[in-house]
Amino acid sequence: EQARSGKYETIILDHASGLQDLVLKEILGLEQLPAQKGWGLASMATWGQCTQICKDILRDLIGLPCNVVVLAQERVFNTKEDGVQSEVISPTIGAGLTPSLAGWLAPAVDYVCQTFIRQREKVISTTYGQGKLAKVVESIEKIPNEVDYCLRTAPSHEVITKFRIPKGRLLPTWIVDPSYAKIMDLISGV
Repeated sequence: EQARSGKYETIILDHASGLQDLVLKEILGLEQLPAQKGWGLASMATWGQCTQICKDILRDLIGLPCNVVVLAQERVFNTKEDGVQSEVISPTIGAGLTPSLAGWLAPAVDYVCQTFIRQREKVISTTYGQGKLAKVVESIEKIPNEVDYCLRTAPSHEVITKFRIPKGRLLPTWIVDPSYAKIMDLISGV
């Protein structure tokens, strides 16, 4: 009810996987879920009930009149579809939720990004020759013991991403040291 009041600019759910665990724990009447959930913990009907309750909660959350951020751990989904290869981009890394809930959440929101850490790189420009024969060759050198914190935004063959911007506007593959301002610049086209 406080969130619906409009007094908050941003609300963050950290994390959707934890929400799903809380709902499942409540449905099963357990004090605590096992650290490793396995087959037989809940029936298919119970997982379906859990998924539906989570969808209802998340639908209310993303419908709030403010910025809503839903964080989720990652999960690698089954990569084989009946042994048939397809030319359709079918990413396999997404939100660590039941397949039904993850499949519902991505289309329900405007942006799906992935955070990752990579070894810092720098571009080295080397000039060969002189005058009209000069040629500049750029190479990338990794910097030991330094990392960049990144946010993947562009479409990927491996990771589920989604970024609603006007057609024709290009997205960087990722943003280094992402911030709210950098994300808003991408959205607004600055």
